[in-house]
Amino acid sequence: MDQTTVIDSDETSPLIKYEIDGGQNKPEVPDLQVPEWKTSSVAFQTSSPEQLRVTRRILGFTFLLVIALPETYTNEIRSKRTYTSRLENIKDSYSLFVSKENTGKRWMYIITLAVFSLTTYDVFGRVTVEGLYLLNYPFCWDPSELGAFTALRSGCQQIIGMAMIKVLHLCLNDELIAVVGCLSYGASFVLEGFATNDLMMYLVAVIGVWGLLTAPMIRSIMSQMTSPHKQGAVYGAIAAAETAVNLLSAVSSQTVYIATVEVMRGFIFLVYAAFNVISLVLMILMSSALAKFRKSNKDGDLKKAAQKVVDPKKDTLTRLKHLRTVLDNYEPVEAKKFFEESYSHIYYIFFDNFVSVESDLKQRANKSHREELDHILQIFEKILLLLPELVHKRWMFHSIGRIMKKLLHPGNGLRLRREGMRLFLVWYQILQDNASDECHQIFLQLVPGMGEGTHQDILYGRNAATPDSYGGIIAAGEITPILAVPGEKQPDNITKFFFEAFLQFIVSEII
Repeated sequence: MDQTTVIDSDETSPLIKYEIDGGQNKPEVPDLQVPEWKTSSVAFQTSSPEQLRVTRRILGFTFLLVIALPETYTNEIRSKRTYTSRLENIKDSYSLFVSKENTGKRWMYIITLAVFSLTTYDVFGRVTVEGLYLLNYPFCWDPSELGAFTALRSGCQQIIGMAMIKVLHLCLNDELIAVVGCLSYGASFVLEGFATNDLMMYLVAVIGVWGLLTAPMIRSIMSQMTSPHKQGAVYGAIAAAETAVNLLSAVSSQTVYIATVEVMRGFIFLVYAAFNVISLVLMILMSSALAKFRKSNKDGDLKKAAQKVVDPKKDTLTRLKHLRTVLDNYEPVEAKKFFEESYSHIYYIFFDNFVSVESDLKQRANKSHREELDHILQIFEKILLLLPELVHKRWMFHSIGRIMKKLLHPGNGLRLRREGMRLFLVWYQILQDNASDECHQIFLQLVPGMGEGTHQDILYGRNAATPDSYGGIIAAGEITPILAVPGEKQPDNITKFFFEAFLQFIVSEII
């Protein structure tokens, strides 16, 4: 067959004939019909004006939020900072994993960083190959379907999943939440690897709702393991690992996917699931070590707090803060022992802060001052309950008695008077036979309008001082209310109100 025959053949393309004829008689070529989903990908990748407006609003809100947040790195702390070179900063991050200073913790740093790296590899790698996986058979999704799925999965993980951290913290610690994240992510990868239809893929988004919890929990764990002045070093190490893993996953994930797509389409997702299984095992092994680490840290912090409580060089407000820390973390037996060893310091801290709060309330009774009074009265109650032997021997008798009369003063608000009644009944029971005649009179006048409480003269401070009341010492000044509440709504029957409170406390406040 000669060349002319080929040219004149009906099977020959008009374009080929045109080229061979030397450009004569150019044929009309019909427009190529590009599938709609391919053209839509351009629109899908281009931001619409509405999307840009939403993005600007989010950025604006974030900017305002950053401005509104209080500064924690104060100028005082900033001025003490010693600036170092970048090489020294890199050395600080590296030393966390090799320095003798971290002996006993180095392996914990290495394991937590390994778990973080494996989890981050899964996150970045999935983004690289999941689009190819869903565009391929048997899904053959178009960009709109792919975008909807990606939005659903990201929304579930970043909004619902992250919002659940606060709820999970009510019953789980950081490492167990990380375990939950590994289980969730691993299960979603296994399902995605074997998925054959759209329903299974949407179930992947639901099952993996807690998948992103592992990474922030690892950050939190490493931060807790590190002293405050080394926080920058640990976060520098995390950032370096995250950057390296991002580069590695982008290349290796695509390589593995291309090499295995003909053998098993979802093989790469089973690799991700295997990484999550490794992370899960490592986190389970870490949980017991972290529990011991937290206990040792907690014991050390409590010991320092207890020392600061009895340090006379510190102001009483600072000592009160450390006293609260001790009470919040000590078991009842430990707290009682601490109070018995430091009772003089503790009462001084309580009384000085009580006087300060009382003065603030009389000048301006705002919410913070009322809350501070509640906290001070909690310390007062602890003194009564943890030092009953001393209190029974009339230790600080006159000081405690004067505070009781201030709390019970009829000029106070109903809530404070009710709380004063409860504390007085506790004190009265502890005193027993050592209670003075004045204590007996206060007891008889606790309920206004009943018995000797008709006028409550003793609570107003109208009774004359007696040797029995003050032990022959000159009495202090007039008793005045601590927290008056002008315009407070009174109960219809105030006698009934306080009598019901009296009966309740007689039963509940048993020493």
